[in-house]
Amino acid sequence: MLKQTIKNKIIEIVKFDYQQLKFPLVWLMRLRAAWLNAQGKHVQAFDVLSSTFATGWAGSFAPICNHAKALYSDNEDKKQLREKIHREFIDSVEPLSISEKFFTDPSLLLEAIFIVIKPYKENEKGVLLLNYSYYFALLPKFFDLKAVTERYFIVLEPSWAGFFDKGILLYSDIEDEVFVMTYEDRDRKLLDTINNNITPVDIGPSWWVDHRMFQPEEGVERDIDIIMVAAWEAYKRHREFFLALAKLRKQGHKYKVVLCGYGGELDYIKGQAEKIGVADQITYHTKIPPQEVAKLLNRSKVNVLWSRFEGNNRAIIEGMFCDTPCILRKGHNYGQQYDYINPKTGVFAAEHELASTLKHIIENYDTFSPREYVMENRCCIKATEILNNDIKQVALKRGMPWTEDLRIKVNALDGMTYFDEGDSEYFKDDYAYLTSCIKEEYRNS
Repeated sequence: MLKQTIKNKIIEIVKFDYQQLKFPLVWLMRLRAAWLNAQGKHVQAFDVLSSTFATGWAGSFAPICNHAKALYSDNEDKKQLREKIHREFIDSVEPLSISEKFFTDPSLLLEAIFIVIKPYKENEKGVLLLNYSYYFALLPKFFDLKAVTERYFIVLEPSWAGFFDKGILLYSDIEDEVFVMTYEDRDRKLLDTINNNITPVDIGPSWWVDHRMFQPEEGVERDIDIIMVAAWEAYKRHREFFLALAKLRKQGHKYKVVLCGYGGELDYIKGQAEKIGVADQITYHTKIPPQEVAKLLNRSKVNVLWSRFEGNNRAIIEGMFCDTPCILRKGHNYGQQYDYINPKTGVFAAEHELASTLKHIIENYDTFSPREYVMENRCCIKATEILNNDIKQVALKRGMPWTEDLRIKVNALDGMTYFDEGDSEYFKDDYAYLTSCIKEEYRNS
């Protein structure tokens, strides 16, 4: 356990601390990418630059943007190179435990991972939305991409920040616009720099919460002080959260805590709670249904997200819909001051401020009104309006008809569903067509 803790801490320091001193590391990474390119290992070189861009290290933005701009230019040699990179990447995608079923039957991707939100009509394009970054490569891998994009605009909903990413940029060479939900300014600037067919949309995964499921329950006592809804993974930083609990405990505040999660490191996390001396304050819930998560959020005074880098977290917005304020670590992802963390919804806190901030919100949770804010500014209905307007503008600009707006979808832990259950039947012809687009070698495999 000690070795794992030390390893996690070293990795975190290298990735996220002393960012302004990382110029030498950026140069080393760029030299490594150049060497790999010279060896003809273009996919590996792309991966090096991709991981460097994602760090946000000082000096990593401009040179990698310039590289991206050149690679995704109209130059024929560059076009052939990127097509080679994308093709090798798609061919290399192997099944994981969570995706093995899709390799056996790609049609299972439809609706859960690839969802139609506007039907195709004769001479009028529909809209197909793809969820989770890992799965983006599976559309061209399993389906005839040209046949799909002849009838549908593609929308990508990335699950992680850092958009110099093969899974996103492989869509740069299809004929029509591809729309990418872009929630970090750094990633928006990258996409704008490339200036190809990829259009950023100012929404993200956290907008697609079903606010009917996550809502306040009258008469429910808030008898849980703190909740954290997070995978049982090191990057969620449960240990650092436990250290704040221990600090508060020494001050005489033994708060009641609930942890909800899923994944593979629960035993390690429980061991850390024991070692730090806060295990008796904590109740664990593993992969419980969203209805149960909503009940726990309704009983909680504050909802904590303490990771340093991930995507556009949905759990804190689910809490806001239950009128539960949140604490988000300062510097999360690239340190953007998100507008949805505000006096109505919650606060940012630095590492040394977590304990005092927890105490403050626990004592003042009823002064916040997060549901009011997210219903007005960050709900699935609002997200659909924004996405609809952006795609509609492009369609009309190109002289395409637009006679029907997008239907609303919502996100769950394992995929997507329609806000209106009847839409599943409404799109049956679209799913029949998409099923027919599955490549011959993957049918009934």
